[in-house]
Amino acid sequence: MANLKSTLLCRCPKCHEASVFEDPNPYHLTKLSKMVKRCPKCDFDLENETGFHFLSMYMSYIISVAFSFIFIIPASFILGLDWIPRIILINTILLVILWPLIFRWARMASLWAATSFKME
Repeated sequence: MANLKSTLLCRCPKCHEASVFEDPNPYHLTKLSKMVKRCPKCDFDLENETGFHFLSMYMSYIISVAFSFIFIIPASFILGLDWIPRIILINTILLVILWPLIFRWARMASLWAATSFKME
């Protein structure tokens, strides 16, 4: 549970306290991907592993598809099948609005997966 919470809050995967990104606001798009090299609290190495960005792309896709299924399937049952084009449009707008968060969550999930094997 602590790993999920630290991933959603973009905290260090080891101590779960310090922020991994230089700017905690994901909507400052110029600093969206700027990550610290080492955790300021526990000095854990947060340096990106080889292939980290490829893994982040796949994680971003998985998170986006999961969000879409969680939104579209219940909405189509509640509103009816004739609303599907509108539901897809609403889902697209939500994904665009949530894109900075999804980007950071994908990086955090990738960081957690890449660093879970190098923790002491």
